[in-house]
Amino acid sequence: DEPVTVILSKNGWVRRRDGHGIDPTSITYKAGDYPYLVAETRTIWPLVVVDSNGRAYSLRVSDLPGGRGDGAPITTMIDMQAGARVAVALSDAPETPYLFANSGGYGFIARVSDLVTRQKAGKAFMSLQQDERVLQPAKATGDTIAAVSESGRLLLFAIGEMKIQSAGRGVLVMGLDDKEALVGVVVNDGSRVVVEGVGRGGRTVPCKVSGRDIEKYRLHRARKGCLLPVKMKPAFIL
Repeated sequence: DEPVTVILSKNGWVRRRDGHGIDPTSITYKAGDYPYLVAETRTIWPLVVVDSNGRAYSLRVSDLPGGRGDGAPITTMIDMQAGARVAVALSDAPETPYLFANSGGYGFIARVSDLVTRQKAGKAFMSLQQDERVLQPAKATGDTIAAVSESGRLLLFAIGEMKIQSAGRGVLVMGLDDKEALVGVVVNDGSRVVVEGVGRGGRTVPCKVSGRDIEKYRLHRARKGCLLPVKMKPAFIL
């Protein structure tokens, strides 16, 4: 049981380095490649991956190539379906819960161990409909879930309203209009939410909601929420 750092590049090269606290600027990549995941983890924890089709794969961190080289293509360690790509990658303690959601507005809470499989071809994990994409999962260690839609609506609700399951489609996280997508989810203490997106002129616009201003967004699961005070097309939520 040793501390290590897992490094996965955008082009799918994976490796591990001993220890934590590694300076990100000291990590080198192949020409034209850049970081996708740099996670401080442990040798006894798994690296789990969800692909764009919703299948889950796992690798033992201790089995990843070590040293300061480029590592190895992750596709040589797992058998993803034709046309699939890595949508999510994380490494954490097996018992850690995460909120997994898709752009169609549905999601569920599962533990890291629910994604672990011995099958190189992975296993069914998230049920997706046509054109839906897997969103970045949120560690479910707070008491409030915040969700934001692409039209700029924000919704907060108690994490107890969310369903816990090991796989599937889950339940509706946020109500959406036709052809609207869920952009992102986060779990925190419900006191503050930061949304970043694109405003007028294509400029990046941040929007922070906190204090008394956040109360009108605190409703129940599956509601549509309320518009943010800043007009934008949200890109992600913190």
